[in-house]
Amino acid sequence: MFARILLNLGKKLIRKVELFLFKLYLFLILPFTYLRYIFISKKTQCNVILTSYPIRFDILFWTLLSILSQSVTSKITIVLYDKDCTILSLRLQIIIYVFKDFLSIYNSNYDFRSYKKILPIIEGRVFTKNVILCDDDIFYPPDWLKLLLRQLNRSPNGVVGTAGHLQTFLPNGEVDKYSK
Repeated sequence: MFARILLNLGKKLIRKVELFLFKLYLFLILPFTYLRYIFISKKTQCNVILTSYPIRFDILFWTLLSILSQSVTSKITIVLYDKDCTILSLRLQIIIYVFKDFLSIYNSNYDFRSYKKILPIIEGRVFTKNVILCDDDIFYPPDWLKLLLRQLNRSPNGVVGTAGHLQTFLPNGEVDKYSK
């Protein structure tokens, strides 16, 4: 009983701290992030693509902030399953609205899990030479994108990454489960 009370108090405290941090960001940091993104950061011909789903929308907000705080700028595309687009949090809606010239939502009719990331490329909706696929639950250091692009420039016909999965195939040639 006592443990449950402590757990509930802890959850309430976490929500209050998170709300405080969001308000701090919204009124103090967001305007400077926007101005930095527009005027100071080096412009690149790059598109960062990531997927997400409702359970991770709170984390996605902070991930987007880390991408928007990069030392170089890029277009950002978030690929969402159609049903998930209707339940975006207010925080995400604010970020998407403020950065609407740089950040777009791509609606997918099919839920291919994280494989949705490649749909905008396959369907010809990404018009940049360099495409960076990233996760929605990682906070990226400020020079992450710059370092990836620098490495990509050294090997223009290559693929550069910081993490990945080896895709396996079943004996009949079908793609094996992603979860392995």
